[in-house]
Amino acid sequence: MNRIPLRTFRWSALGIGLFLAVAGCASAGGGGEDEAQDVYEEDLGRVVEQPLIEARQQVWRKHNINLYREERSARTLYFESEWMPREPTTEEMASGVTEARNRVTMRGYQTGETLDGAYEYRMNFRVENQVKTGEYPDWHPAPMPQEVRNEFRRVYSDLQMELRAGVRR
Repeated sequence: MNRIPLRTFRWSALGIGLFLAVAGCASAGGGGEDEAQDVYEEDLGRVVEQPLIEARQQVWRKHNINLYREERSARTLYFESEWMPREPTTEEMASGVTEARNRVTMRGYQTGETLDGAYEYRMNFRVENQVKTGEYPDWHPAPMPQEVRNEFRRVYSDLQMELRAGVRR
């Protein structure tokens, strides 16, 4: 039986560990804010159901976001907006975009109950970006311009503010 010297084994293990770490970062997308992504996503954290519903209604109304679908099951809560058409940005038009739209979804999984019996959810806020171009006339995902991302960051921020205010009421 051939034995691998301990020093060789350690270097091999270190190399494999580094390879797996780098491969894991590459497959996860790195998560950098400056990456071209067709989705803007934020964690709303743990929220109580009723204050969440009230905050969503108020903030979506303020930002002219219309509810398309709402689903409640034993352990999940889901809100989806209608697709919202918007003018393509200058950057998008330069790359051939003829039409653009966004959709907001909020999905949560029940994590427990509060002391007074209200359901608590771990919620995620997500905005999708789609465009049409002369070359590809069907709707398809495309990188979200920074100014559009900033617009939806304000929606997220307003939701956070309303949720915090709802807890104190």
